[in-house]
Amino acid sequence: MRGSTALDEYVGVVGRPHGTDGTMSIVDAPPQSFTLHEGIAVGVGYSRDFVEVYHVRSYVEHGPRRRIAFREITTAEQAVQLAERAIYAPASAVGARSDERFAIGDLLDCTVIDINGNVIGTLTDVWLLPANDVWEVTTSDGSTIPLPVIDDVILDVSVESKTITVRLMDGLDQLGRVTADDDIDA
Repeated sequence: MRGSTALDEYVGVVGRPHGTDGTMSIVDAPPQSFTLHEGIAVGVGYSRDFVEVYHVRSYVEHGPRRRIAFREITTAEQAVQLAERAIYAPASAVGARSDERFAIGDLLDCTVIDINGNVIGTLTDVWLLPANDVWEVTTSDGSTIPLPVIDDVILDVSVESKTITVRLMDGLDQLGRVTADDDIDA
């Protein structure tokens, strides 16, 4: 459902109320500029899979400062209830280009291979972090490898063939590697 009605694109986190009419600041927004038009449906929640749908009443962007108001939220007290929840919008609403960005749903379950064609594992989670995203790969033995989404590591993504080609930097395959047999309390 990419680019249609799917609420895949992360646009930030609801911050504190701005004024008394339910307008809220947006924090941790991606650096690219975008516009959320009046009436567009967005999802608000702690996870992309569990959101409540709201409709944009207004969206204002002044450099790094962004504010949003929803038709369903009309007071600062209501706005406070949404604080610290992420906002997700349709890819088309934020101008996400398919050749530059990928919906998380398109990436999950892709086979991750190294530059020699060896299978490393399956992409099982995406962490949206301030510096760069991290893609979690689960290997055949159940351990996980966090891959930073940077040009030196992620070489190619083919949504059509469900493959991601990566270059594992020295030690990256051991960084954060956890297996089901590890004693995490030790």
